Amino acid sequence: MSRKDLGAARILLEERAAREVARDLGLPLTGFIGVLLRACRDKLLTANEMRELLETCRRQGTRYSNELIAEMARKCEEVRNL
Repeated sequence: MSRKDLGAARILLEERAAREVARDLGLPLTGFIGVLLRACRDKLLTANEMRELLETCRRQGTRYSNELIAEMARKCEEVRNL
């Protein structure tokens, strides 16, 4: 089955091995932060909401640094204003 069969424009993958296979197949992919940035671009998510979501993920065990969270909140604001 291909992404065309699924009608998918992107595939969300977080596991390294799965990303490598998708990349080898030439499939466009993104991770969780990429999905959040797309939501920012579409004005579905604010910079503060982005920060809160990433901090929630961090509290649940995802390894996001303070610097990454701050940078993604800035990036969210930037893409919302394009």
